[in-house]
Amino acid sequence: MSLPIQLHEEGNQGFFSYEDQGTILAKMIFRRENQERVVIEHTEVDSSLQGKGVGKLLLTELLKWAEESGSQVEAECPYARGQLTK
Repeated sequence: MSLPIQLHEEGNQGFFSYEDQGTILAKMIFRRENQERVVIEHTEVDSSLQGKGVGKLLLTELLKWAEESGSQVEAECPYARGQLTK
């Protein structure tokens, strides 16, 4: 599945999202503890998209972004934590 994922970041808070016609249907919320550490706080996926890999796509984009910025990723979010330990 290939969907346009967007990064929204302000200060040390942010999220990756999938939007359709201006409505956010999925997002993965994070905070930046410092330049080397990002913590995933929460993942939300609209019921119409659940089970279609959208959460995993958000996580993949976040991990790519973190790697490019030289950051380690930790997860408080149960979904992300589960995916990271697979």
